[in-house]
Amino acid sequence: MARLSPKIDLSMRPKREDPAGRSFNIALDTAKIGAWELDINTNALFASEECKALFGVGPDEPFDAQRAFELIHPDYRDAVQNGFRTALENNTQYLSEYCITQPNGSVRWLSSIAVRDPGAAKMLGVTIDVTERKRARDILQQLSSARSTSERSLIKP
Repeated sequence: MARLSPKIDLSMRPKREDPAGRSFNIALDTAKIGAWELDINTNALFASEECKALFGVGPDEPFDAQRAFELIHPDYRDAVQNGFRTALENNTQYLSEYCITQPNGSVRWLSSIAVRDPGAAKMLGVTIDVTERKRARDILQQLSSARSTSERSLIKP
């Protein structure tokens, strides 16, 4: 079973400088996608600057899986960790949506997806901010509920 509390921080790892790597990095930065890589054998974590920013962590601050899991809201933490372990153990895709509390106290919703690299003992993933989508969905649900309530009150004799 994988241990999810790495002690090594490789967040300062340089970005790829070849043309394909530069294009890839520009695409990730433009889309506000955080990329990360977890070495399953050593538990070393590489997280892009954008990934760190999604968690509210500065580019020069240390960031490892333990800190990431600590920032996940306690109501979601166990489910996220269990889902990650299950994906590692079963060599399946990992997909999770969860709430975090950033170090500054703001609450964000993130979605992460990852796969195990078949050529290495690594889990490769991306994380995006879905806070606005969640807020929009909540507003739509509230409006729908209010509409239903209004319609019921009009129908009553």
